[in-house]
Amino acid sequence: MPDDSGLSLPLVTERLRLRAHTPGDAAWLHRVYAQPDVARYLLDDPWDAARAAREAVTHEPKSDLDGGTHTLALVIERERIPIGDVLLWHTDTHPRIADVGWVLDPAHAGRGFAGEAVAEVLRGRSSTTACAAWSRSWMPAEDRDAP
Repeated sequence: MPDDSGLSLPLVTERLRLRAHTPGDAAWLHRVYAQPDVARYLLDDPWDAARAAREAVTHEPKSDLDGGTHTLALVIERERIPIGDVLLWHTDTHPRIADVGWVLDPAHAGRGFAGEAVAEVLRGRSSTTACAAWSRSWMPAEDRDAP
């Protein structure tokens, strides 16, 4: 199985930059995850500032899918401004099967950014089968037809 530890970050697409989390991400994580319309789809309460600070620190080392965390957690940036994050993690059932999830600031919804970020994270991970749960019922209409 190829090793993702050689992953060169940041990943860059035509419109986005995907980079590892840093403790300095707490402010934007709080801004996004504190929104009730975001939290309800995560089956979680909106985050307070303390929770955002803890999550920024715990996400920081998760940039190696085949490393100790078995997770790739990346910040999605548009024009160097964080607009969300994307995670790819191995499931407990098989080391070549992974789940993928993402959170995007609703202010940036409807432009295909989430699909572009997920596609870039999956590119080159041929050793991993990812299972994405697209919940189209709650997505804005313009995102329902996005790849």
